[in-house]
Amino acid sequence: MRSSHARPPAGARPQRRGSRRSTLLVGIAVLLSACSAAVPRTQAPTAPTVSAASFRACRWCRTAATTTAPTTSPTTTTAPRVTTTTVAPAPPPQPGARDVRLWPFAATSVWNLPLGDQATFDGRVITTAAEINSVNGFGVSVGSAGYALVDQSTANAYAESHYSFVNADGVTATEWYQYQFPSNPNRNNIVTDLRAGGIWGNGITNGPVGSVHQVRASRVSQLGGLIRSYDLSSGAIRHALSWALPNSALRAGWVWPAAGQDGDAATAYGGFVPMGALVAIPRGVPMPAGMSAAGQMIWQALQTYGAYVVDRGASAPFYAEGAASAAVNPARADLPRIVSQLRLVTNASAANVGGPGNRLAPLAPPV
Repeated sequence: MRSSHARPPAGARPQRRGSRRSTLLVGIAVLLSACSAAVPRTQAPTAPTVSAASFRACRWCRTAATTTAPTTSPTTTTAPRVTTTTVAPAPPPQPGARDVRLWPFAATSVWNLPLGDQATFDGRVITTAAEINSVNGFGVSVGSAGYALVDQSTANAYAESHYSFVNADGVTATEWYQYQFPSNPNRNNIVTDLRAGGIWGNGITNGPVGSVHQVRASRVSQLGGLIRSYDLSSGAIRHALSWALPNSALRAGWVWPAAGQDGDAATAYGGFVPMGALVAIPRGVPMPAGMSAAGQMIWQALQTYGAYVVDRGASAPFYAEGAASAAVNPARADLPRIVSQLRLVTNASAANVGGPGNRLAPLAPPV
């Protein structure tokens, strides 16, 4: 390859007057100079000669010009030239990688970490009845997650209108309380990183609307613990659930991972379960026979991951997205048998998420 910086031909160089012997010596020197070419520093001296300029001009060499290629022997051959300019596609996701629009948060977040086998339990019954909120104005509508948004009813003046919209970046969501009611003075939103923890101080920042930013009383993401269509169609709910309790079950004073409670908690709460508490079905309790497929998935999730108390709800509801309403509906009849077995986990904390011991299930795939 010809260098763009080649010296002028020997014939163009002016000849100095002198003896025939001196002229011969000069000619030999010029000839030797013209026949030599620069060898790239990344190549051994025995490799084919390639000028530095043409090495940089080669399309294959766009990165090689600044990066030394590894060698496996003292004699390195010149890399083959690639003439195409097509940009190679991004590598496929690693096996098991998750779509955070459907299954959010880090594998070690409170939402995805399974219970430890050394978790201990308070023996008291929390409640014997429960509900599932979905499209009744108190569930969660999820938008831009790859399927149609399911609106909640706006006819109920007391509907809370919880909406979570996945943003264009695909890894954050803007979450709303009272989304459909702009005149509500308590309307507010947060921005949640779907790759982080899903709790206040770990992936949640204030949105631009509202003076108090807490789509849940506990100030956690409302996508955390949400029963999704993706879960039910996959045949398993592989994360903790979110649960709300009535005043009669709640105790004033929140615990991690909660970062707040209802404003009237000091006077309204009258139970023994604090906001943010982890509850679960102990491992040794057998699943009742005859439950629906959705009910069995909820049971297994509560026995493997548990549920976090995230809000106040008169009917002790779990939370499902609007798009999952029809699929989760059969489980409503199973709830009395399920929630009567839920117990407060007594040794879960920020240092022992899910309780100590070996995990009851493998960790979630990477995001």
